[in-house]
Amino acid sequence: MSSDNQNAPESTLLSCSSKNSVHYNENVLKADIDAVKNSSITLHQLAADAEKLLDDTFRPDPRTLLSYAEEWGGENGKRYVASAVMACSRKEYVVQVLQALGITWLTHLLFTFKTSHGNENQANDEAFTHFSMPVVGDRKSSFRGRILARDGYRCVVTGIQDEKHPMTKLDNVMLIVELEVAHIMHRGIDDSINDSSSPSYKSAVTTFDIIINFTQLSKPMFQDLDYHTSNSMMLQHDLHRAYDKFLWCLKKTEKQHVYRIKYYKNANALLPQPNDDQITFDLPNPHHIAIHAAIAEILHTSGAGKFFDDILRIYQDEYGNNSTVRSWLELEDLMRRTELLRESITQAFQSTNVR
Repeated sequence: MSSDNQNAPESTLLSCSSKNSVHYNENVLKADIDAVKNSSITLHQLAADAEKLLDDTFRPDPRTLLSYAEEWGGENGKRYVASAVMACSRKEYVVQVLQALGITWLTHLLFTFKTSHGNENQANDEAFTHFSMPVVGDRKSSFRGRILARDGYRCVVTGIQDEKHPMTKLDNVMLIVELEVAHIMHRGIDDSINDSSSPSYKSAVTTFDIIINFTQLSKPMFQDLDYHTSNSMMLQHDLHRAYDKFLWCLKKTEKQHVYRIKYYKNANALLPQPNDDQITFDLPNPHHIAIHAAIAEILHTSGAGKFFDDILRIYQDEYGNNSTVRSWLELEDLMRRTELLRESITQAFQSTNVR
């Protein structure tokens, strides 16, 4: 076991403050994670060892992230997660270090995705992407128009047509709506990542590093998620809102570009239904769809989604809207007292509902 500053008290290891999570990730775990990840051990053996460590040593654990790692990050993503778990075995206080790792992933990965999907989408307001030529004039109309045309002027789930559908194809249509551009996934990191003098810079860098390792997205692709047509699709308003809240997702099938709709919290009883439970469309990036689906599964099966909802509900405005925090650091600022956060999150990770 390493002789790093691992003699820190448990309260420090389990602190959920953004500052402590960043410090611990950078100064205690990162080097060991890289060492394990780059070792000669096979992925199969590494994943098996990680699962055994979690089973034998630590019951409330990040195992849910490990089980879905390959779905959203392929073999390299799974290797990163398994390496992070096994890096904890090199430390003196394995249980506490595993819990600290889980807290970091909860606050800097899952919370970031959860809150970024809850905010209004930038692509409906801005339509510039440097993956394509900038359009002079109404950029909003241009971006939405490209997605509309690509998706056949229809909601990809229900087939309901948009009001801008070419009139020659509107014969016998009983219902038309104004469809919305929905992001499949969101970038979720604010501009402080470009400003090393910002108080939230280190937190943003940590989040960026974790997300890139989990998802195995290229850095240029990740930085342009909010402006890329391959990360967008046309949806009806209610389906769009529910998708952003991870109340449903698209699960891949054995057929390429064919997806099965999966609902959570009985959302299928409230949302418009397609004629078939399988959705086919081939232009949005299937990797992005898989990432969203994996996050949805983790949020619902681990209990993390409910935990976030319970915290954010405390800070809803008079209209029931959640505060527009996009990071755990911003939530800390909103709550003003991180002690309440520490007690809440420690209690959550000691419960078998968050695993």
